Amino acid sequence: MYLLFLFYKGYIIKNIVLILILLNVLFASEQIKLTTKEQNWINKHIPITYVYDIDWAPFEWKNQVNRHTGIIADILKLIEKKAHITFKAINTNNWAEAVSLAKHHKVDMYSAIPLDKSRAKYMNFTVNDIFTYNACFVKNKFDKKNYSKNNFSNVKIAIVKSSSLGNFIKKKYPNAIFVEVNKTGDGFKQLEEGKVDLFGINSATAEFMINKKGYNSLIIAKKLNFTFRLKIAISKQMPKEVLSIIDKALQSINQNEIDAIYNKWMEPVVVKKELDVKLIFYIVVFIIILVLIFLYKQYLMKKSMEEFEQLFNSTMEAIMLFEYGSCIDANQVALNMFGYSTKDELLGLSPFDLTVKEFHTVLQQQLSLENTTPYEIKVLRKDGRVFDALIQGTNLKNRNLRLACILDISNIKRQEQIISEQSKLAAMGEMIGNIAHQWRQPLSVISTASTSIIVQKEYGTLEDERLIYSCNAINDNAQYLSKTIDDFKNFIKGDRKKELFNLKDNIDSFIRLVDGSIKSNNINLILDLQEDIQLNGYSNELKQCYINIFNNAKDALNENNIELKYIFIKTFIKNHKVIIQIKDNAGGIPTNILSKIFEPYFTTKHQSRGTGLGLNMTYNLIVEGMNGSIIASNEKYIYNDIEYTGALFTISLSM
Repeated sequence: MYLLFLFYKGYIIKNIVLILILLNVLFASEQIKLTTKEQNWINKHIPITYVYDIDWAPFEWKNQVNRHTGIIADILKLIEKKAHITFKAINTNNWAEAVSLAKHHKVDMYSAIPLDKSRAKYMNFTVNDIFTYNACFVKNKFDKKNYSKNNFSNVKIAIVKSSSLGNFIKKKYPNAIFVEVNKTGDGFKQLEEGKVDLFGINSATAEFMINKKGYNSLIIAKKLNFTFRLKIAISKQMPKEVLSIIDKALQSINQNEIDAIYNKWMEPVVVKKELDVKLIFYIVVFIIILVLIFLYKQYLMKKSMEEFEQLFNSTMEAIMLFEYGSCIDANQVALNMFGYSTKDELLGLSPFDLTVKEFHTVLQQQLSLENTTPYEIKVLRKDGRVFDALIQGTNLKNRNLRLACILDISNIKRQEQIISEQSKLAAMGEMIGNIAHQWRQPLSVISTASTSIIVQKEYGTLEDERLIYSCNAINDNAQYLSKTIDDFKNFIKGDRKKELFNLKDNIDSFIRLVDGSIKSNNINLILDLQEDIQLNGYSNELKQCYINIFNNAKDALNENNIELKYIFIKTFIKNHKVIIQIKDNAGGIPTNILSKIFEPYFTTKHQSRGTGLGLNMTYNLIVEGMNGSIIASNEKYIYNDIEYTGALFTISLSM
């Protein structure tokens, strides 16, 4: 009891008493009753924007962190709790700017303002007051003039620009000389410096600035027989329900609540000297409530930790937490993935301990980023085996904690390789058919020429000119066959070697590969190729992309029974990028599937004719393999005075 008494007598108890008074006031507050329309508006959770006087202490001002502060700010918070609405303060540079925003309906509300006719034209005012105050003149205490009389001729009076009090003083004392200031603080400063004789301000602000803000050389010179009744003003563009809700909330605020807020900013809390049983009861209840809240938060934290632990160990990815570059936690998936028996074996290891040395540079670059997109590296198991992993990292709270999510993609990589080989084999099968078709005519020419030489020789009619012509024909067609063999050999060889190549030659080689299919399907190939474009990349992979796009266009032309079939190929340079465009006249891609065509296994063909991997492979080869882009779209165009619609594939590559 003695310790409690000492605690009671101390400074801290004064603050606790103030808290208890506020809690008592809060619990005693009336619950406001709302109509259905009012409740419906509240349910929309629309914040009400407002302006306030940034220099009008103790009623309201803008503090050092640009927050609305003071008596009015606290009352608005009380209204928010009672009415379940949200106010949002809009900061301004001065009161005149605040008035302009409200007048032009760029904000919803004045925080507190006297009712006058000019503002009533564009604002609706609450019936209930938010606060009332008296007005006064402040002067320098060394000023011996008597301002009790109403003769203020040649007296310099400072007033706040666009303020209601300023307008009142102007009408009351028309013979005075008025100096308008933008902020309340400017008025006190000018008065202290002797630039004006009086400053018209409310008495509460005067007492606050003199007693708490260091204007000790100033005193109240004259009380003005005028009481300002501050109200909340709502824009006339706002629903009437908003004004009604705020009015009801104001009506529910009792005088004890107002006094508690006022005393918080103006007067110290008066504490009784003797022990108060009721006060001690409040203290005990308050402490019990705090303890219960603490215990409940501990329960929630424990429950959250259990749920997190369950989630932590039930993911498909390995999750590891690093602090200052050392592992401090890992889930069970990480232990299984890296081949460790216990978590203690992983703790203390750095990301570099788990990564193949050749990828340390890549890892270092990724660790320097706050958040990474998924990136692929090779990592090490405990037994030294290497596997491919997809990793995404992010910093938590600060740069000392980093969370890493790791996915083993070894099986995916193997499956991708198998799929790639299968797709290549399918392409090779079709290629062999193309070559067989292409070879028929050259072989026929060779056969005819050689037979002609033999027959003419037997009959003695073989002339030198005819012999040379036939031999040249045989040689030309043999060279064509040889070139076709080279194209096919280079294609199936599949060497992934970056090289400098001519784009036109690359496309010509592709055309020779599919020439048989072009002819057998009666396709008209229209070329518009720039001659001198050089690319540094993977020539073979680019030809594979052409073939995949060509096969889709060919199938679409046949399925849609297009009589006059066209495929256009155009190359050019734009914005330092090499552009390759391939389009057809098959009618275009249905809009509902246009965004899906590059997805793996997506196909509209029968399973016997398509796997859905061709365009997905094309996308990967262009985007990931060659750091380019490919876009599919539909285009309407005119060719030979006829309008066509078809699919357009646009490939963009760096030079």
